[in-house]
Amino acid sequence: MPIASVSEHLRELAIAEYAEHHTDKEPAILTRLTREADERLMYPRMNCGHLQGRFLKMLVRITGASKVLELGTYAAYSTHCLAEGLPDGGHLTTIDVNDEMEPVIRASLSETDIHEKVTSLIGDAKELLTTMDLSAYDLIYLDADKRGYPDYYHLIVPAMRSGALLIADNTLWGGKVALSDCHDPQTESLRSFNDLIAEDASVEKVLLPLRDGLTLIYKK
Repeated sequence: MPIASVSEHLRELAIAEYAEHHTDKEPAILTRLTREADERLMYPRMNCGHLQGRFLKMLVRITGASKVLELGTYAAYSTHCLAEGLPDGGHLTTIDVNDEMEPVIRASLSETDIHEKVTSLIGDAKELLTTMDLSAYDLIYLDADKRGYPDYYHLIVPAMRSGALLIADNTLWGGKVALSDCHDPQTESLRSFNDLIAEDASVEKVLLPLRDGLTLIYKK
């Protein structure tokens, strides 16, 4: 790696460490989930991490969302964060397509009292969404298969109520969406998704360069 690149990388790490140091600490169970994912699971980076996790909790808190839907559970790190922000009586439904993750998800959620606030479903989210009243949700967090993001957008946004918030993760995709020479299926789908949002007058939107890109989409 060139010296300039090494220097920039170290600067980014220092900024990230500084931001985390000046953000609420994550609960001990989330620190452990991160460690266990690093040791046992493929693609541990799929956990959203400390800073983004605290941001998700804060978004639930400040929007007052009492009914939340999550698409893409993985090891349930973000599930914990979203559920932490719920008010008394609030509820979170989380969906993951990978049945091999079900024991991991169940074990993760059973260790704290948030399991009382969470319903975990295993199945194809696109199919399950067609059976759900999406207008009932105050906040929806999208972190499912990237190739399907445009389809999810067409399923979710028309059905959302005015004032609801859709949060989409990985919308920068390692910066590849901005590079003209990147044309893999995931990058192309995320570009299409980002363009759909940018051109949709029915929503307000902001793409934040937080971690791998986080887009906030507010239904007018």
